This record gives sequence, structure tokens and C-alpha cells, in this order.
Amino acid sequence: MSVSSEWNSLKAAWIILLLALGARIFLSNQFLLTPDEALYWQAEHITSFTGSDHSHVLSWLIHTSTAIFGNNEIAVRLPAILSFTLASFYMILLGASMFSWHSALHVALLSQGILQFNMAALIISPYSLVLTCWSAVCYHSSQAMHSNRTGDWLFAGFWFGLGLLCNFSMILLLPFIILCFILIKPFRTCLLYPGPWFSFLLSLTIYAGIIFWVGDKFSTNLINDFKIKDLVHNITPDMSYSLQFIIDQAVLVTPLVFLLILTAWFTGTTSRHMVKADAYFLTITSFPLFLLFLIFPVFSSTGIAWSAPVYITALVLIAGIHSSTRSSFKGRPKRRWILSCIVAYLVTIPLLLQIAYPVLPLPLNISQTKLMHTGWDLLGKEIDQSLQQMPDQSNTFVFSLEPGITAELAFYTPGSPQTVPLDHMTRTQHKDVLENQFQLTGKDGIGLVRTREAIERVKLLFDRVELERELRLQSPDKGSSSAPQSFYIIRCFHFTSSRS
Repeated sequence: MSVSSEWNSLKAAWIILLLALGARIFLSNQFLLTPDEALYWQAEHITSFTGSDHSHVLSWLIHTSTAIFGNNEIAVRLPAILSFTLASFYMILLGASMFSWHSALHVALLSQGILQFNMAALIISPYSLVLTCWSAVCYHSSQAMHSNRTGDWLFAGFWFGLGLLCNFSMILLLPFIILCFILIKPFRTCLLYPGPWFSFLLSLTIYAGIIFWVGDKFSTNLINDFKIKDLVHNITPDMSYSLQFIIDQAVLVTPLVFLLILTAWFTGTTSRHMVKADAYFLTITSFPLFLLFLIFPVFSSTGIAWSAPVYITALVLIAGIHSSTRSSFKGRPKRRWILSCIVAYLVTIPLLLQIAYPVLPLPLNISQTKLMHTGWDLLGKEIDQSLQQMPDQSNTFVFSLEPGITAELAFYTPGSPQTVPLDHMTRTQHKDVLENQFQLTGKDGIGLVRTREAIERVKLLFDRVELERELRLQSPDKGSSSAPQSFYIIRCFHFTSSRS
């Protein structure tokens, strides 16, 4: 391909990336935070007992973003949006280095149309940050294995250490990189040089910093992120889970793209149009991880983004096979590639718009769109009205028994009143922390709970509890047949933890 064509492909790839970035920033402000997102935001404000449950890097990034741009949906989600943009940047560089800028353009085009990647960018979680680190490690490792440049090895180590801080699932990439050293002949001598070892030491040094920073919370992080307890007790495969996993992944990346990926894993290394070392690298860093997730349910997680790292190098692989200037794909294979890209966007765009503007009659529960991110602003206003009617507003706090609801109220209640997760009052290890941090004894409270049974639990914490009113929220999805959800606003007087 001519220099001018390569230059045009390079410019087009960056334009696609910037347009997608702008579209996500716009969409991120069109729907409310999910309870998990609100918890990540709140974790920075109540680190004394929530920090061990969440990624510290994620909390710090959200804190920095909201400190600059204010407490709004864009600021909370901006770290995830920028993270996937940076991940896409590294995917494009990987495609360009292995194939051509024409292939990199196709990587940019397809990656921005994958539903799973877009959800990872729009719904913030620790896995959103892992995508950048995973993509960066793959790119710098590939470059280092070819050139053995110390700089690339150090960058790979930096991103690997940072990925471990984001979520310990990043450790899964390490054995696959080691497999590349073992199985790919040109890379076997790399371990004879100091670069890989310096890279590993750098990643350990970065990760060790968080161990000293959080102290005894490190073990909790490790157990939560990597599910060590489940790994010990539930390592057996589950066929029903495996079948559901395949169906879920086919939906999240669209069936046509999923089929292309499966085909590439089995035929890419034999393709005449690819450098074998590159084909093996892209396959080894994606296919074994897919098998791990497919066979062992213990490695699964909640949300959508947790399995997304599988497709970082897999998309580069199929782009290299179907769009590389070295290939001579024409006719049916070429049409299959174009159709796959078109279908990806035809699936992703309506579903993203449905989350932001639930007007389509789709009886779907994609990403829990029904009440996971709707109604919280209305509930916040109702809580504010109740708060105004309390006899001593300055001595009244807002609470719920569910962490997610508490976090939503903290974010969406006007005036940002003191908001406390009283579910922790039933946990001995957190009771003293809450009392010392919030000094609740003797204060009044406005609570939001889902059930009457929860009201009885609250009565153990206050001298007097009154049911103010019941609220019923209906899903805005026109295709939804779900019943309205009930919430109860309760007025509580004189908190006393001694009765809990």
C-alpha cells in the first residue's frame, strides 16, 4: 500500500477514535448512575470501610475527575471513557505494528462498534480500567519481544503493575505472556536478556506500593478481586454455565464477529498472510483466557466488562486476517467482514440509545436498564422534601440499609446531606468505624427502604420510627412488563447504636 494510503488510514483511525470518544462523553450524561457506579463514587468519601471492597485506583480516579468537573455523571464515568479510548489507541498501534495502518483502521472501526466495549466505557467499574492496562501490556510486550528494547519491557511492566492495582484479575495475563516465550520460537531467547526481568520487578514494585498503602486491607482486596475462596471450593466445570457464557458472549460481540473470532483462533496461525509469530501471540493472549472463562465459572464476575480482555487481541487478529494488505480476501470472505462490522453497529447503537432514551419497545434487560439507573434523581428529591420537614434538619442524616441505595441518595439528594449506609451497623467490625466517622448517636434520620421487614430492622436503631409514605416507580422501558418497585420513606428519631 502507498504511503499516502497509509497516511489516510492513520488519520481515519484517529478520527474514528475521537468521534467515538465524543459520542460516549455525550451519552454518559444522558442516564443516571447505576448503584455500583454510585458505590464507586462514594468509596472515595467513606474509604474507612468501603475502600477494601473496591479498586483504590478507581476511587482515586473518580475523586480526581469529580474534583475537577464536579459531581455529575460525566465526571464519574470519565475515567472509564478515557480508559477505553486509551485501550483502543493501543489496539490500533498493535494492528499497525503487526500489519498496516489499513488494518489498524479496521481495528478502530470494529472495536468502537462492539457492545461489550461500549458498555465497559459507559458503565464504570474496575474492569473498565483493566482494558487499558491489558491492551498496553500486549502492545509493549509484542514490541519488546521483537526488538528486545528495554523501554518497551519497562512500559509493559508499568502497565502490568497498574493493572494489578485496578483489579487482580490482571494476573491472568502473566501466564499467557510466559506461554508466548515458550511456544513462539523467535521469542524464546528473550528471557536470556534483562529486559523481561526488569519489567517483572517494576510491576512488583508498583503493586507493592498498594500493599503498604492499604496495609491489612490487601488480603481483603485479593480475596474479593480474585475469588480465592471460590477458587478453592468451586473449581469444577459447569456445562450450563458454559452454554450461557457462549450465548452471552455472542450477544455482547454480535454473533458474526464472535464466529470470525472463533474461526481465527483455529485458522489464524496457518494463514499465509500473517507473520506466524504475530498470529501465535494474538491467539495465545486471547484464546486460553476465553477457555478459562468458558470452563470454570469461578472466574466469572458480575457486570458486562469482566470478559472484555478476551477480545482485545482477538479483534486485532481478525482485522489482520480479513483486512491486511498482505491478504487477498475477496468475494464472500470480504463481504462477511464488512457485514460483521455493519451488524456490530446495528446492534450496539440502538441498545446504547435505549439505555439513554428508553423509547423503543424492546423487552430487554440489557445491562439492567429497567431500574438500575432510573428514578434515583426522583427519589433524591423526595428524600430532600422529607428532610425539609424534619424538626432539626441540621441534626438529621439520610440512610438506607442497602449500600447501593445509600450511594445513589448521597449522589442525587439535593444539598448533599450526610448520608450513611446503616447496613454496616449490623456488622461488628464496621460499627465503631461508622460511629467515630459520622457520630450518629442522638441524631434523627430519613430512611429509604424497599420492604416493611427492613422497617422493623430500622426500629432496632432508633427510639421512634414512623412510616411517612410509599413510593412506586415504574420502569421507563416501553417494552417492560415488570411491576413497579416499591420504596418506603421513613422518619426516624434519636439514633442509638446500643440497641442494634
